[in-house]
Amino acid sequence: MTRKAKSTSGAAGRPVFLSETDCLYLRAEDETRPIHWTCVVELERGETLLTYEEVLSRVRERVEQSDLYRFRLADGEPRRPRFVVAADWHPESHVKAVTLPSRPAVDEWIADVVAEHLPTNRPLWEMALVNQEDEGRQYVALRVHHCITDGLAGVAFVGLLADTVSNTVAEFDRFLSSERFELERPPLRERLRIIAEANKPQRSRPSQRTRPQNTTRSRVVASLSLPTVQLRRHALAYRASTNEFILSAVAAAFNASCAAAGEPRSPLRMQFPVTLDRKLRHTGNAASISIIEMDGMVTDIAGHLERVKDELRRAAESDGAAKVIVAAAPLKYLPWRVQKKLAGKALADICDLSVGVNPGFSTSETVLGRRVTRVMPYVPIVGYPVSVTTLMFRGEFTFGIVANPDDFPGDFHTFVECLHRIVTGSAVGSELTVG
Repeated sequence: MTRKAKSTSGAAGRPVFLSETDCLYLRAEDETRPIHWTCVVELERGETLLTYEEVLSRVRERVEQSDLYRFRLADGEPRRPRFVVAADWHPESHVKAVTLPSRPAVDEWIADVVAEHLPTNRPLWEMALVNQEDEGRQYVALRVHHCITDGLAGVAFVGLLADTVSNTVAEFDRFLSSERFELERPPLRERLRIIAEANKPQRSRPSQRTRPQNTTRSRVVASLSLPTVQLRRHALAYRASTNEFILSAVAAAFNASCAAAGEPRSPLRMQFPVTLDRKLRHTGNAASISIIEMDGMVTDIAGHLERVKDELRRAAESDGAAKVIVAAAPLKYLPWRVQKKLAGKALADICDLSVGVNPGFSTSETVLGRRVTRVMPYVPIVGYPVSVTTLMFRGEFTFGIVANPDDFPGDFHTFVECLHRIVTGSAVGSELTVG
């Protein structure tokens, strides 16, 4: 299945229809599932603090340089949702300043932001300058609706604030003016076969147990950072790649926390994203999913590695992830509310957790003259109680963890502590925060 070109901007005022992958995220959103990703950038402490006026001034300059920054969803509930360029809106409504007393308060605020829905009747992003009073630290928090971009292409939104040589967003053109990702449709007979295959497991094999759903909008977050060299050294000790090590470590930590709470989960089903854009040059969403079924009783990395290696190899060699998108394509012929209802059913009991490993694609390391020291990623939870996302930036790996405490099996803090211990070997030099 190959990629088909599609315009990313509403040239001459024309709307831009959401792709099949974009629609997957929009259909998934409901009252208990806000579908946006959040990126929190930690700035180096300096003699002076960054001001709200500086941030707002930069954003005002940059939003006019690409239609993508001004896209909103068209009104109504059409079968084929589309983006239109927002008119009569003001950047002031998308940029705010927040002052909080301590790092725990910052994490609690992030959890609240992750739990809030983004309005879709205006540009699909928001930004905040966060001041932490006790240590004089500052952060910039950016959240973007997932229907407009995935995390990889979402680097384009970093361009709203990052320092560039051109003093424009030209350095981010790769993720601003590339085609909106879309899959080439296979022949009709092949599509019908894929759709039949996608539905067969649900008809023939009932779930062995009921997995928790997102019953509330409550969220908690945590982050864990350690040097890339340390993480890779630990992975090599297991003769594993970084991806293999991280997926196995998260599975081991999840099982250990469930066992500690007397709630073992077997089989364990872990979801991980698979990019469909081999060139890594697109706008919109270009990721699908693959699922690994693992032993829910194994609490060490070595016990998961072979299974993880096999599944990652299979995902790389097959087009199974692309078939997920093809199988969902017929939904677009149904009324929008029916699309959302069917999508909700498809997400029920899908997996226990999601784990993503992401590289850092921005070459910019400063924001308005302030050096970026850490980037913390947080992605939505969609039909499962916890997501773990990692991002590599400036020689450091950061884990961003989001969970619904009302649905999480066992204790969330225990899970985070288990992950911290397993990934770092309780080594000095890592930093753990839980909010």
